[in-house]
Amino acid sequence: MRDLLMVVLVGLTYPQRQAICVAQEPPRRSAGITGQVRDAAGGQLKRANVCVLGERRHALACVMADTAGSFRIDSLYPDSYTLQVECETNTRGYSKIVGHRWVEAIAHAAAAADIKVPSSGCDQRPFDVIRGEIAGHWASGFELDDFVPCQDTTKHAWVERQGLRPGEVWTLPAGEDYRAGTRWFVRWRGALIGPRGYSKRYRMVVEDVLEMRVPKAEDCRP
Repeated sequence: MRDLLMVVLVGLTYPQRQAICVAQEPPRRSAGITGQVRDAAGGQLKRANVCVLGERRHALACVMADTAGSFRIDSLYPDSYTLQVECETNTRGYSKIVGHRWVEAIAHAAAAADIKVPSSGCDQRPFDVIRGEIAGHWASGFELDDFVPCQDTTKHAWVERQGLRPGEVWTLPAGEDYRAGTRWFVRWRGALIGPRGYSKRYRMVVEDVLEMRVPKAEDCRP
């Protein structure tokens, strides 16, 4: 009887805990990173490419710093990231890695990350950075990736969609059949950057999709 009483007392003293499940809202892409890339002497580093690396060093977003070395990356999930800095070269290798920097991105804020890197072997020729809303035609498919902006049809660019995590898919609407792929009229918010160090091609960095549909004859008319 004494042993039984002890068991009852222990049970009363330490009641069983019940698991409580609370539904959590998925994180939003409200974090950003801003900074400046300079060479070891504190000078401007042209054609610096800054990439945000996530899990398994997968590049989530890349931007090219402007002619003053300034860069900004938005629409990130709050998390810890590694910034990888590359510079373009005038060889077939296109670019080389020149530095890394760890940074903590906080929700609803822009983390500061100024970086100094060596500039030896980097292509320091001038280049264009056109930011804002950019309209044009994009063709994509097997071995096909060609964006031509309405404002200057002599420029041809590869397209990069920012902010996608591993496994996330860029859902594309219906377009028109074009060569070995599909073609759309698009209005994007982002940056048209180039030309690249070795080729005359540009990069179209897409931050937001404003419009994407089947092309029409009057698309690029004023």
